[in-house]
Amino acid sequence: MATVSVRYIVDDVDTAIAFYREQLGFNEVMHPAPTFAMLTRGDLRLALSAPSGAGGGGQAMPDGSRPAPGGWNRVMLEVDDLDGAVDRLRKSGARFRNDIVTGFGGKQILLEDPAGNPIELFEPTRPEARLSARGFTAVSRPLPAARRGNRAETARRIEPMGTPEGRRPGARQQSSETADPLTARACSPSQHSSVGSW
Repeated sequence: MATVSVRYIVDDVDTAIAFYREQLGFNEVMHPAPTFAMLTRGDLRLALSAPSGAGGGGQAMPDGSRPAPGGWNRVMLEVDDLDGAVDRLRKSGARFRNDIVTGFGGKQILLEDPAGNPIELFEPTRPEARLSARGFTAVSRPLPAARRGNRAETARRIEPMGTPEGRRPGARQQSSETADPLTARACSPSQHSSVGSW
């Protein structure tokens, strides 16, 4: 069950859903209107809102200003192999704001969703900077034909590593058809205020 909730403003909710599900392993919880959807990934609940006059998170302010994507606040997703994840995401057509940088607790890079919102991919280099004993790495998964467009034929998503089977030591082994690899935990802006502190 999600314990942290973040809202991102996006240009197109359907495009954002495809990106977060196919590239980063989020699950769709609901999509009750064209301008709103809710996704989850482990402890993180992500609300996606498109600017509109229909109310909700995309509603214009009283002075007429409209919410817009972008900015620098972001969620952090922990990965085990940042170099490998970046390489695979670049091959799938993903956009990055920068190259990998090394801070005091790990390495990080800023990935952009289709609307330009930043997602930090973070590889801890100190034990105390790690969320848990399990990390995540990007692996291939074919895109549905209807969503391929001019993108690469394969998308990537973040899945857990830890043991060769991608499961906790001692956990009962499941078949690849039934295993749920998306029991991810994510940092939130409330947990880590800036990259510089890491």
